[in-house]
Amino acid sequence: PKNFNLNDCSKQRNLDKRGIEQSRIIGNSFKENDIVFTKIFSSFWCRCKDTAFYLNIGDYISHKGLNSFYENHVDRDQTLEELNKLINSLKSDKGPYLMVTHYVVVQAMSELSVSSGGMVVYDMISKKSKYLKISD
Repeated sequence: PKNFNLNDCSKQRNLDKRGIEQSRIIGNSFKENDIVFTKIFSSFWCRCKDTAFYLNIGDYISHKGLNSFYENHVDRDQTLEELNKLINSLKSDKGPYLMVTHYVVVQAMSELSVSSGGMVVYDMISKKSKYLKISD
């Protein structure tokens, strides 16, 4: 949106009722399948932080490597460098980790396209990605 401000949710595109419900469904599905994340990370954007909150599966940590670089709000290369640093700092045998981010970040890291609520699994060892589908 115009006048975008990362620190002001009223200046951002936020989750609607469907997005909130989608987050709750995904969080419940993780719980029903006994999927527990070691750490949860989120973009600083309000819609990602809200998604992490409504998943209701644990506290999250905001990380700049997950911010959207769509419309050049942040530098793409710098953001991906920060994300790679984060991923490289995590221990593959201590996961799984959840990262709540944006289409452009997912696409840049995985070469896969996702819609809102879409998920991709990233293997830290093989560096390969694949889609994850949770049924409603």
